[in-house]
Amino acid sequence: MNDFAGLDIGGVSKKPAFCVLHGVAAETDGLNPFRIEIDRIPATLGRSHATSEPNFFGLGKAVKALSRYQCRIDYRVPSGALGQFTSSDEFTYRAAKAEELNNPTSATLPPTGIYAVTCLGKNPLRVNGTKIEQNETCYLPHGSTMKFSAFSVYFLLPSHTSTKTLELPLKAKQRKRKIQPDSVSSSPPSKKSKIPAFKTLQEELENKPTEDLLAQLKIAHEKGIWDRRCQFMGATISYRAVRDAAQSKELQHAQASASDQAPGISKQELVKWIEASPMYKAWTEIMQMKLEPKSYQTNIAKAMQRAGYERSTTVSVGRHVRWFLPRDICPRAEEEEEEKPEEVVEKETAEAPTNKETIAPAEDKVEKVEEETKDMADAELTRIK
Repeated sequence: MNDFAGLDIGGVSKKPAFCVLHGVAAETDGLNPFRIEIDRIPATLGRSHATSEPNFFGLGKAVKALSRYQCRIDYRVPSGALGQFTSSDEFTYRAAKAEELNNPTSATLPPTGIYAVTCLGKNPLRVNGTKIEQNETCYLPHGSTMKFSAFSVYFLLPSHTSTKTLELPLKAKQRKRKIQPDSVSSSPPSKKSKIPAFKTLQEELENKPTEDLLAQLKIAHEKGIWDRRCQFMGATISYRAVRDAAQSKELQHAQASASDQAPGISKQELVKWIEASPMYKAWTEIMQMKLEPKSYQTNIAKAMQRAGYERSTTVSVGRHVRWFLPRDICPRAEEEEEEKPEEVVEKETAEAPTNKETIAPAEDKVEKVEEETKDMADAELTRIK
């Protein structure tokens, strides 16, 4: 196969692989050809960075517009997905919910299974000319062209394949116990407890304990999974992290001791507290590997707004933005000072004497003096007579 201005596409693989990505990257120094032999499924593609995920295939660091996790290629069967989620030579089955699969050419899907690509980055990718947005999945047949960022590649499957049978344990169906017509039970029939059905994924995650969410996210990270559910779990944990941070003595003391020129706290102080927290330390490491630095900071800022943090009007723009802790957790000092004068005024009004009470003793004194003067005048007149 010959394409990309004379570049030979395909060829013999140096090692056993499920598929091959062969193409070019348009960088500053021209078109640079590259070839990736995918020997682990699902395979995540993105900008090269430090990671321990065995299923990650880096495409270099030269192209900044490429996300750390740009797309994921996996093998799907009608009821779920297959992949190496545990070790280098063991395949496992992962059940997946039914989701829409883009099939632009309306091709007949083989019943044994298909390859599919899911866009993970914010920048869309194009498969055979069709635009695939973030979290959308597209059918990926042999010879498909993919374009994302500065990369243009062909998706190639081997011409000679070997298969292995995968045995999956099936759950034994519980037989319903038949009630004999002659048997009479004195106790009423027991009712099975109904599991609440959540309308949305976000509602389901909000009803789970934080410890369970952290454990599930850690397991998914170890298996190289970063799907829509994992993204929602990360956002839910982010909200709880900033709420717990607002209840800490460190941040409340920082807000109380802040100056009038820089009131409240900074987002950097909040992030440092979360990163040093024993509960959320592992979560921050996972999120920083999965998200771009700017996206991670945006995630924290959105969680702060949802949690009730308020921007300071003194410094409300730029990197030096100051934030006030949620009012329901940490009331502000000026609110307490505004309520205090009202109580003092009411107390002074209640205890202060009225004008009538103040003037009354003065009038009594004047009348008493007049009476004494009159008595003295009468006594002097009597003496003269």
